[in-house]
Amino acid sequence: MDLSEDAPSAEGGGAAVAVAMASEVSVYFTTKLPDEFRVAPDPFLVPTKLARYGLSEVINHLLGLDPPRPFDFLVDDEFLRTSLAKYMVDHGLTSERTLTIEYTHALGRPSTRDIDKQPDWIADLTTTHLTGDTALLISGSYDGVARFHVMSSSAGDPSPTPAAKGALTVSSEACIVAVDSWSGEAADGSPIELAAALKNGEVRWLCVDPNAVESVEEHVGRGHMESVECVSISADGAHIATGGWDNSVIVWDNTSAVESLRANIKAALGKRSASETSHSPKFTLKGHTQTVQDVCWPQAPGAFQLFSASFDQTVRVWDTVAAMPVCTFPCAKAANSLSVSPSGQELCTAHEDGRVRVWDIRGGNRPAGSSSSSASSAVKVDASSALALTHTYTVHRRMVPQARWNPYEPHWIASVSHDGCLKILDTRATKLPLQTVSLEGCKLLTVVWVSRSVCATGGSDGVLRLHELQHAGGAVNQQDDE
Repeated sequence: MDLSEDAPSAEGGGAAVAVAMASEVSVYFTTKLPDEFRVAPDPFLVPTKLARYGLSEVINHLLGLDPPRPFDFLVDDEFLRTSLAKYMVDHGLTSERTLTIEYTHALGRPSTRDIDKQPDWIADLTTTHLTGDTALLISGSYDGVARFHVMSSSAGDPSPTPAAKGALTVSSEACIVAVDSWSGEAADGSPIELAAALKNGEVRWLCVDPNAVESVEEHVGRGHMESVECVSISADGAHIATGGWDNSVIVWDNTSAVESLRANIKAALGKRSASETSHSPKFTLKGHTQTVQDVCWPQAPGAFQLFSASFDQTVRVWDTVAAMPVCTFPCAKAANSLSVSPSGQELCTAHEDGRVRVWDIRGGNRPAGSSSSSASSAVKVDASSALALTHTYTVHRRMVPQARWNPYEPHWIASVSHDGCLKILDTRATKLPLQTVSLEGCKLLTVVWVSRSVCATGGSDGVLRLHELQHAGGAVNQQDDE
């Protein structure tokens, strides 16, 4: 493919003329890959017309790889999606500057496998850690049943292997809208906690024996006047937050359930409680003017600030110690979901207009040299804070019910849409997704990360699917640059 059409014309100004006249630019290639994929730390002169395909050919030639492998490239922590010439013009650079280009393995097309077929729509998914390399994938369905799948992997084979564990009827009268789970410091055989938001306005949280998939203790919370749309358990398990059609956010005290879990009540395992423990809200947070679609605690243990997203086109932050609002952020359109980054410094929102938006919680005032991948605790938000829009992804054709940040990878976001597509986004690639999975005849409703490179999806066809991301192999795809 001849990339000369990407070269700028003289009409683009002085910098454009300088780049157009220069056919080469000096670059350093760097990588975080193992030593066998490292090239010499010397400057190289490369044609400015090269884009990903041409640069991949250069790296394959320098490394002597046979068969060749596709690589992806970052300049100034941004994925290169044009020719070098166009990138330099867009960023006001001339050929006199030496570029530092980082390369990494390109992400290949995800492999997809069906692991369960359920009789009704899958509304939400959650995962919880069990022991070692074993996790539990839990789905909540419109038929009122929570289904459990054990996901185990090993060092030699990191791909999770699913095994059906069982099903538990949470409600025979109302469909499950959202689920969350918590295992605390679970040891082998310890119960876990499952929280479910129901259409009838109830919140149910259950202590579940993961081996027998039986409830050993049940709690029911009644406080919402209409359907409960979302549920989230805090990182330390002490509180549960819910939101719903009554425009309210409710925080529940979860201490008694946590104590039961930590007590590891093996004598009660397999013995379903004859009665339920009824709970009243710890406090109710008012402020949203339309349905609260999602609530989210930061991942940092002990975090006391809670985020909520609503159809009223706002994201709100709440102080759960003082039971007061902290601030309100306009988020452009009605929000279906929100997710906080592993660093606690950014969040993403999914919207009815088919867009996924990424926001800087620090209001764009980043300290010099900082990035979203910086390891830090959650940012403390106060009344003077602002939410700065950093990216808008227009990658879906229809409504996006959920977008979830990868808790193991600081740059990756998975989003699903009624258009039947799963998109893998990277905050360093602001225009195009890294990969896409398209499913025919299905509205995708929910997505969750099972591991760093595996996510699960569910939707209107009742099929629970696993999607594994893997590095591309074989020949470089020249069409990626078109």
